[in-house]
Amino acid sequence: MIFLKDYYLIVGAKCQCRRAFGKNIFRIVKRKETNGMKKVLFFYVKGCPYCAQARKARQELIEEKPEYARVEFNEVDEGAEPDLADQYDYWATPAMFIDGEKIYESHLGEKYEEARENVKRVLDRAMED
Repeated sequence: MIFLKDYYLIVGAKCQCRRAFGKNIFRIVKRKETNGMKKVLFFYVKGCPYCAQARKARQELIEEKPEYARVEFNEVDEGAEPDLADQYDYWATPAMFIDGEKIYESHLGEKYEEARENVKRVLDRAMED
């Protein structure tokens, strides 16, 4: 995915044309208005305990600071979207990206407090101008 000012250029997007012709297809999609906030791309795996604690941390942070609810999270199940997941550099989930930059990646044995601080850092970064 390549980020343009007001658009996303999707490289190798899944669509009927790709299946029919076996080629990578390019699509341009207009970005949603986000009130100046950046969107978070959140890679997870179903059943992942670290992903669950990141979601719990996000919910708690939203309860403490309701402005965080305005940050849009695009959750991607890496098992269901392996082609998209392969385009990003991470080894562990959860992994969170803003504008293609990895902001947070969990690690084995990560404690809840550490995950919460990392999710807060992601939310704060998404709200920056």
